[in-house]
Amino acid sequence: MQGSLSPIDSFTPEMIATATVVVDSSGGSFTEITGEATRFVSESRAKDGALFLFIRHTSASSRPGKCGS
Repeated sequence: MQGSLSPIDSFTPEMIATATVVVDSSGGSFTEITGEATRFVSESRAKDGALFLFIRHTSASSRPGKCGS
């Protein structure tokens, strides 16, 4: 199946911020990290952009949603 590619937008980012969050979990249940993500966005003074999470665990999953408003 052939796909189509939209025009490519190119820009220089105003800021790239990174941090490491360590979350202790007892396992076997959902661990909410929205607060930590919201705190990161707030403290980094980010404006528009994207938040990428790398979760290093094979059974981890995420729910897409709006972080902060």
